[in-house]
Amino acid sequence: KHLLLCDSLRSSQFQDSMGMPMAEGLRLVDSMLKGADVRDRVKLIAAGKVYNGFSLVRTIANGADICNAARAFMFSLGCIQALKCNSNTCPTGITTQNKALSAGLDSSIKSVRVSNFHAATVLSASEIVAAMGYTNPRHVSGKDLWKRENGIHVSTYEDMHHRYIPSLKGGELLAEGMPMVPEKMKEWWTSGYELMKRMN
Repeated sequence: KHLLLCDSLRSSQFQDSMGMPMAEGLRLVDSMLKGADVRDRVKLIAAGKVYNGFSLVRTIANGADICNAARAFMFSLGCIQALKCNSNTCPTGITTQNKALSAGLDSSIKSVRVSNFHAATVLSASEIVAAMGYTNPRHVSGKDLWKRENGIHVSTYEDMHHRYIPSLKGGELLAEGMPMVPEKMKEWWTSGYELMKRMN
């Protein structure tokens, strides 16, 4: 087995050009787990562009069970994006072991700021969920969120994602011949199966 490590600060081509954006990737994994009839046994944790109440709600609506946020909390702590995180010379003292630099980071003050930001973000998400008429964010789906696509038309997140990654129903990937599964998703499922056979 191999492990590939990538320094995303130094390889923007890799970061910007490989893989799939978080929303679409989340939608794909959620759909495939449903199609394999195992979604209830797996928790999806999503991170990426989670920075306010709406981004929390949107990410959960796209299939996440839990959201992680890093950058927004780094900002609430005082990060100025000096891009020195890996050099032990962070001027704000956040990402350094250098005592002279970290002395400027007063945890008694900063911890309150981070806690307040967290509470305000969760409150904002709760208010958005309540405004939609729900009591639990798990009830929000892509059908509830709308986005302007091209300056004129609006679509639900469900409709936008369905064009590329339809939401499979429980067990559809396990059915003989997968008659209800789009060709591209069949191809991905079959490729994954072949890869697993080679690895075992």
